[in-house]
Amino acid sequence: MLRTSVSCVILLCAACLGEDEIWVGKAPVREYHYSVKIKGSVAGVMSLKLYRDDDRGVYKSVEEMEAEVDRGNDKVTLRFRTDIEEDGEGKVLRAGYKQKMATQEIEMKYDYVGNPNAVSVSSIQGGQTHHSEAPLPKPHVGRIGMLRKIEESLTSAASKGTQLTFRTMKPEMGPAAVDVETTITSIESEPISGLESTAIDVLVSKWATRVTGISLQSTEWYYLDRKDDGMPAAVMVHYSVDSPLGKLESNLQLESAAKEAMLNEEKKPELVHSAFITLPGIVKRLWNGEGKVSYRVTTKTGERAEIPSEGYQTAAPDGDAMVVTVDLGRPERVSIEEVMKGQYLTSTAMIDGGDSEVKKLARKVVKRAGEVYYGPPSPQMLVRGAWAETKKAIKLSNLATGFASASETARTKTGDCSEHAVLLAAILRALGVPSRACSGLVYLEERGGKGHFGWHMWTQAALPASTNDEGAMEWHDVDATLPIPFSLGHILLGTSAMTDIEAHTAELKLVSLIGNLQVDVIDP
Repeated sequence: MLRTSVSCVILLCAACLGEDEIWVGKAPVREYHYSVKIKGSVAGVMSLKLYRDDDRGVYKSVEEMEAEVDRGNDKVTLRFRTDIEEDGEGKVLRAGYKQKMATQEIEMKYDYVGNPNAVSVSSIQGGQTHHSEAPLPKPHVGRIGMLRKIEESLTSAASKGTQLTFRTMKPEMGPAAVDVETTITSIESEPISGLESTAIDVLVSKWATRVTGISLQSTEWYYLDRKDDGMPAAVMVHYSVDSPLGKLESNLQLESAAKEAMLNEEKKPELVHSAFITLPGIVKRLWNGEGKVSYRVTTKTGERAEIPSEGYQTAAPDGDAMVVTVDLGRPERVSIEEVMKGQYLTSTAMIDGGDSEVKKLARKVVKRAGEVYYGPPSPQMLVRGAWAETKKAIKLSNLATGFASASETARTKTGDCSEHAVLLAAILRALGVPSRACSGLVYLEERGGKGHFGWHMWTQAALPASTNDEGAMEWHDVDATLPIPFSLGHILLGTSAMTDIEAHTAELKLVSLIGNLQVDVIDP
């Protein structure tokens, strides 16, 4: 799970979509290149290219990024791209992103003009396309429209304290609009080296920025590069966000210099073991598959973390902490109407229960259940069988996969916790059992005589309530990486149906917690 959230931290800096035929062969009017650092190490490169189609009066911006990180002893390459097409007023016409964190690419496309009543959403992965719709967002501007607003603000005698608010969209967060609030904190001369062969002094404005749905504040530096090319003059020269995991930065450079810096960086940032939460000792009972336990969860930064009460977990505030109780005998109870409206049976790009290989695994579950039990298998039997089938299907468990979909995992048979989580969820959906993905912490093997919590993903399945109350269901946690279906050593931080409309929104909500949590076992 950590890798997906880290990729979202990177997406704060840049985030992917194939070229429309209209734009193929067109040279960008402007392009900028950046070196990307994570925790002080050069981890990647990023580019921003701006296009214009005079015949249609349409503009397009494309951000691309490639980053290399270490996950324990494994190296992972992450590739992202976002693009936004907008009219001369900044109105978004089409947008999307593409990510490659495993063997296959996943592409999302959003069309804001084809349907007057909704955004048309298409996800493409492994040769399959899923279609859905999302509500039309409130009026907002695209990336070029945003740069024009910054230019207008700087042109109109902006000074320290000048505040700018607007609504835009980030393709990696889905088709919805987000609100941006940014304030100038300083304006001063600074040398930059990303436009000429030698550094030049320019007047740079420094902005403190907050975006709806992203818990971390970023700092952005802009200057005005006026040219008679019809493009916005505002150019981002630096970007920085201080996450608890470490500082993320991008700095304007010449393309050759940015690529050379990435190639010459021998030490890539390590993002798994460095995020472990260490306990004072070993707590063997956290491996138990029954009973209950309570935790006191605090943050290093002092604010109280938002922790849900879902599945086997309940959470309650206690001063600046959250007291989290995991009771494997008391699953969360919900109405069947709530489950059915949550798209927990929908086939999506990541949890593609309609895939042929996933369906094969689902049929194996039913066949094995029929060999053991007389009559049709119960939902509980299907969940237990899907858990066992997922464990059998993934032959090689390692940290080398970025984040593969269920259909890719069913074919490659490799992955770690995230691949186990989405494959199990997809098999369950293929069996008609509502499911969702979970993100949080899991108790890990002891290192150096101490226990640890590491970032993790698992699955929840909605089953008929054990009391047979009509219309009632329960969310049960299931972890296909374990030798038992679930254990006390889990702390849930978020759940997601992983619909195509959500994109990376759920992971982005968690980025401020990575490296920021402290856990104490308090009861019993």
